[in-house]
Amino acid sequence: MELLRVQNLDFRIGGHDVLRDVSLTLRSGQRLGLIGDNGVGKTTLLKLLSGELNPDEGQIIRSPGLRLDLLQQGQLEHFQGTVWQSGLQALEHHRALENALREEEKRLSAGEDRLAAYGEIIELFEQAGGYRGEIKLKQTLAALQFGPESYQHKVSHLSGGERARLALALALVNQADILLLDEPSNHLDLQTRNWLAETLLNYPGAIILASHDRALLNKVCTHTAWLAAAGLSPYKGNYADFKQQQNQAASYQNKLAKEQHKNLVRLQRSASRLKPAALKQRQALKLRIRDIKQVPAAQARAEPKLQLNPHRAKGKLLQAQHLSKSFAGQVIVKDASFTLAAGDKIALLGPNGSGKSTLLKLLSAELESDHPESRFFWASDSKVAIFDQQNRGLKTKLSLLAQLQAYVHESRARSLLALVGLGPQHWQKTPEQLSGGEKARAGIALLMASEANLLILDEPTEYLDITMIEKLEQALIDSPAAIVLVTHDEALANSVATRVWALKDGELTEFRGGLPGYLSGNLRLSIDPSEITIVDEVSASENPKDKLENLESEKLKIDELLADPFLLTERELWRLRRRYRELLDELSELYNAALPPPPPRFHKWEGAVSVSSESCEGLSCRFLSNTGFEITLYFPSSERLGHLVLHDKKHSCLLPWALTAMLKAIAKIAFEHLEVRALQMQNQRELDPAGFKSVGNDWWLFSRVDYEQQAGHKTDSISLRKKRLYFHPDWQDWVDYRRWHKLRQRYKPRLFSPKSTKRK
Repeated sequence: MELLRVQNLDFRIGGHDVLRDVSLTLRSGQRLGLIGDNGVGKTTLLKLLSGELNPDEGQIIRSPGLRLDLLQQGQLEHFQGTVWQSGLQALEHHRALENALREEEKRLSAGEDRLAAYGEIIELFEQAGGYRGEIKLKQTLAALQFGPESYQHKVSHLSGGERARLALALALVNQADILLLDEPSNHLDLQTRNWLAETLLNYPGAIILASHDRALLNKVCTHTAWLAAAGLSPYKGNYADFKQQQNQAASYQNKLAKEQHKNLVRLQRSASRLKPAALKQRQALKLRIRDIKQVPAAQARAEPKLQLNPHRAKGKLLQAQHLSKSFAGQVIVKDASFTLAAGDKIALLGPNGSGKSTLLKLLSAELESDHPESRFFWASDSKVAIFDQQNRGLKTKLSLLAQLQAYVHESRARSLLALVGLGPQHWQKTPEQLSGGEKARAGIALLMASEANLLILDEPTEYLDITMIEKLEQALIDSPAAIVLVTHDEALANSVATRVWALKDGELTEFRGGLPGYLSGNLRLSIDPSEITIVDEVSASENPKDKLENLESEKLKIDELLADPFLLTERELWRLRRRYRELLDELSELYNAALPPPPPRFHKWEGAVSVSSESCEGLSCRFLSNTGFEITLYFPSSERLGHLVLHDKKHSCLLPWALTAMLKAIAKIAFEHLEVRALQMQNQRELDPAGFKSVGNDWWLFSRVDYEQQAGHKTDSISLRKKRLYFHPDWQDWVDYRRWHKLRQRYKPRLFSPKSTKRK
């Protein structure tokens, strides 16, 4: 069913054509994405369709009884009521249908023949939500962060972002036949944008959506219209389909231009070979050559790319420890620690108000951390550039040209400003004189001029059009700098970020698997440079075995795709390789979790008491026991005299027989594996049962000679040489002396030396 038709529409402002010969048809169920650069007239077209403006020429034909609702920026600025009162106003059509339904019921009860009219009204009433109108209003307000506690808040007291979200809620509840949306995803976080996409997919009427959010356009739109040079070009499909059709058209035009050039060269050669008497043939060829020259040329020259290339970007640039911040007793950031290296591209995600901007201010030293042990360790060649939400990194009351000249010479500054679309008329302006989009472009030019190797970006795509967003996206992908990016743009985060961080209840966490891993919430890592702890949040429906099979299947598919990389684009190849590395990490984690833990290096049983130690670090060795008590052995490498320290536990008692068993087991390890000559310990208890001898002042000594005598064998160097055994100091083990001596003599030139076992 056709709802709206636009025929040859023209609209001018001050003699300038804003829209020229625009035609458009909108049918029921269509969701049209309206795209174009800033200032081309998208908002003007929406106002013309809604009837707020009148065209200079052409006509707009609306079906009878059609209801249109225009959501535009700056709505509800002058509304004086409460949030709930504004919601009830959005239900006026719903209430009118309910009243009409009651009137028809009264007429039917009076005996009038009104069944047909009653059926039409009840169908419209059910399409508008039926008796669930107020319930749907509450659900929509809650989804857009308006709980019951905010119903009585004055709309005039709300912030600009809150008014924009409230206007969106009212437009969705009103359920007009055609919903005209102008940048509806502004001021929405990533989760709310996904909710909006699902809501628009299920919207019963038609939609015209003017937006720069590529993910939203791809999820929602069935058709796309490109507005440029005052003209409107319709395409079938979403934004991705539109880009594909544009590329195909450009490829076809290039091919056509190439064929035309070949034909032109062929005709010119034929004309040059003609004899002077062949006047008719020469005249015919000239006409054909003239016609070919009138054909449009090939695709226009590609626009220059944005480049964010620092002078030096290698190794670790920053390590931050114990960043914390609280306001009015509420914890915003709680003990965050992380490391940033060159090439790290991190998307910092989370709902509005979760503390992302606060963390960036801590990182940029705009705010001071509350934690007394907060530390920043910067590399000597670190250079930071900050793209904040308010000023875009620009200084107030200073011209754009002067700000860029602080980093580069004047000609370079002018070329950078021109590269982002700011002409000479903007160069002497201060940031206060610029629009939001112009200020964002100037901030990008400043980033390029600074050549920083650590970029801190807070919502860099806000107020930018799609063309500039895609240029910035490619520049961030190509840059070797470290990037911390706060954004709600799903397409940007998915393309740029190699790691995803999130702030939730003040804690900073990292999600594996990029943006899909964050949205699914499956395998989360806590960020700590010294120790990273894995917290598995796999849903109950997906056990580790199924997850392992799924990951193995995905790995096989990627192996097949990577078998012939020439069939893939450069972007696809990069993404597949990145995903392949992530799969290997995830598979390694799952396999390690399934394997039993490694046994300790040293382990002895003495009766019912077990003593073990993982390893000996430096000059100490910590022994754990199944009794719950611990003993540390300290031994200088020169004297090989071991000193034992017992770690007593509060409210616990170590029985004498258990202590004796522990010391016997430790003595076996110390004398037989660690080459300790003697053990000493200070303890008020009697240690005679363990083989120790008192030397006064609660000191006890256990020598190697006493241990050998008690054990009934000798392990000194003389007896060992008689037994053909030798303790190798580098190998830390007993070896067959005769065999080792023969090997040393045979391979002496290239394997061993008398004093060292290192290869030559």
